[in-house]
Amino acid sequence: DAPAAAAFAGLHILLVNPLVPLSTPVVFRARAAAGAGFTPAARLPAPDTADIGAWLAALGAAVNDLSVAARSLVPEIPEAEAALGRLAGACFTRMSGSGATCFALFTEAAAAEAAQSLISRAHPGWWTATGPLLAGPPEIRETPARSG
Repeated sequence: DAPAAAAFAGLHILLVNPLVPLSTPVVFRARAAAGAGFTPAARLPAPDTADIGAWLAALGAAVNDLSVAARSLVPEIPEAEAALGRLAGACFTRMSGSGATCFALFTEAAAAEAAQSLISRAHPGWWTATGPLLAGPPEIRETPARSG
């Protein structure tokens, strides 16, 4: 859809993973054991605009039904989410899918790269990568986790 592509074309993403194994089936089992159901499929209002603020507001209204279970299994997920939420220039943060990867979106590449550097220094054992959210050939800058 053209308005969505135009809205998201200028964004940059920072991916963060605390490198704690987390199996999707285990997350689903933990959710089921807690007796939690699933939210009906979200019908996000699709703004007829290329305004990224409208799109991010629509996305912010959606929930990730797996996040509570994933956070209970991997305490580093809330830590990663909090770290991303404190980053200057981040316009949207969230856990991805069933975890443990979390992400932040930025309107400026330099802000995403600075955030990656900050996260990598503060959490040298975490894997991080940054690059354009939508692009042609990938231009991903990856920082492998350092041991010890």
